[in-house]
Amino acid sequence: MRDQHKSRHSLAEEVVHLRKQVDDLRGSLLSRRRVEDALRDSETLLRSMLLALPVPVACLDLEGHLLFANGALATLLGYESRQDLLQLGDVLGLFADREEEKQILARLQLPDGEEIEARCRLKPGGTLAVRLGAVRLAETGGPEDRLVVAVA
Repeated sequence: MRDQHKSRHSLAEEVVHLRKQVDDLRGSLLSRRRVEDALRDSETLLRSMLLALPVPVACLDLEGHLLFANGALATLLGYESRQDLLQLGDVLGLFADREEEKQILARLQLPDGEEIEARCRLKPGGTLAVRLGAVRLAETGGPEDRLVVAVA
């Protein structure tokens, strides 16, 4: 009823405009899906590469919680699988003791990029002396900061 006062030409222009908006939204949606698919593929490739890497690698948050570990690290520390390491290692801690862990995490965050010596906790008991190198993934100071640690 409210469109009765509009001319047919005006209504036709409005329909054309609305169809263009719908087409633009479809294009944006398709573009977004392509980007999301590419990101998902990239994440899958990176995860596969890290899992297959023969170098022991872990990802920790800045409080030392183990977020990711590859099979090479699990094997080095005496775990049967990386899942065991992720479960038990996060509870027990990756490093020999919690005080040493705090010092190691602080040193790994320094910008100089030097390797440092540390003692990692072995599943069967005892410790293993290793050299660690790390890269901080974010500089925001927020909860999304992560350290990727490689055992040299």
